[in-house]
Amino acid sequence: MAPRGSCSGRRAGAGAGVRGARAACGAGGRGGVGRRRAGALALAAGAALGGNLGGGTSRLLGASGAGGRELAARLGLDVLYPVRGLKRCREGAFEFLFPAEWVADQTLFRRAAGQTDGRSRLDPPALRGRPAGPAPVAPSVGFGPPGGSGELNVSVVAERVPPGFSLAAGVQGGEAGGWGPERAAQLLGTAIAPEGSGRRAELVGTSAREDAAGVAYYGLEYTVRREGAGGFFRHNQSVFAARGGVLYTLNVQCPEAQWPALRERLGALGPSFRLR
Repeated sequence: MAPRGSCSGRRAGAGAGVRGARAACGAGGRGGVGRRRAGALALAAGAALGGNLGGGTSRLLGASGAGGRELAARLGLDVLYPVRGLKRCREGAFEFLFPAEWVADQTLFRRAAGQTDGRSRLDPPALRGRPAGPAPVAPSVGFGPPGGSGELNVSVVAERVPPGFSLAAGVQGGEAGGWGPERAAQLLGTAIAPEGSGRRAELVGTSAREDAAGVAYYGLEYTVRREGAGGFFRHNQSVFAARGGVLYTLNVQCPEAQWPALRERLGALGPSFRLR
């Protein structure tokens, strides 16, 4: 079983957890009932950090709904302990959730090392068409089921982009037109399933959001299939975000036959992706 490596995050001991919990309590009585409850929850979680006490920390945070998940994210508890079956991968520039039982996906790493597919099929055409440039900023980070083939996984790739690059301006550049079905369909038809590739892609939906730091995240959900020998039929959810001349792409990939059963769980991964 492959180690989870660089996504293990900061491993705080029980004492550090209690100190973080105390900080979360705020300044005495100035907080409202919600803050006091969050503080009590943090103290309980901090006290259990030593070994998750039979899964008690995970159950406590998961049973507390959205507030518990937010607290776990803020204190970094979900890097160590699953919350509703998900753990958090924290890299230097980004973070995202993944199923707790998944492990580092060595299939993805081998593919990246061998450059078997050249540039990522998720790269916008402007990136795929430019002359070869510097190597990616960081190797791919990916997780999948133990012993998996790589067909079911979540991964993040970081790559440098030209100055002024913007997905909102359209995948071919030009005037800003916003992100939506038209831009997404253009991306599918030129980068993911271009004519002559033997692949067929169908758009399921798009999304867009912005975080408190002003970073824009553009979502793309689609299916892609290829018939014949070596064929496949996959469901993908991708989220793109650019900052500091680097494009970060999170991609969730699942065989279409498994998607109905995994939709709710895997659907939480894309919204959890953010730059740090």
